[in-house]
Amino acid sequence: MAAIKKVWIWLKHNWKVPALVLYSLVMWGFFKRHSSNAEKILADSKDAHRKELKVIEEARIKENVQKEKLLREYRISLVQLEAKFAAANKELKSAHKKRLKEIVKESSERPEKLKRRIEEEFGFEYIEE
Repeated sequence: MAAIKKVWIWLKHNWKVPALVLYSLVMWGFFKRHSSNAEKILADSKDAHRKELKVIEEARIKENVQKEKLLREYRISLVQLEAKFAAANKELKSAHKKRLKEIVKESSERPEKLKRRIEEEFGFEYIEE
């Protein structure tokens, strides 16, 4: 009987401890029954995550392939443009040379006129030493 009184007194002062233990047991029992649902949800979310990563990786690979293709096309276009520019530049230089020969022939007897026409035509500036 003395032991029951001691237990009763201890329970009156420390009622939170047994209440917490009882609450924990009830919650453990409740969630233990529903843990299979939680495990299923976790597995489904892992699968969904794997699928998302796979899609992202495929998109990244596709993007890199497209980027490489565009870079190849850019390089080819650049080489073609440089070739066209070089050809056009040579044509321009030959046209300048022809024009310069014409000016020299026309003004060969008058050096001042030749100097002035070359300055006007090609944008050069004559400087005497």
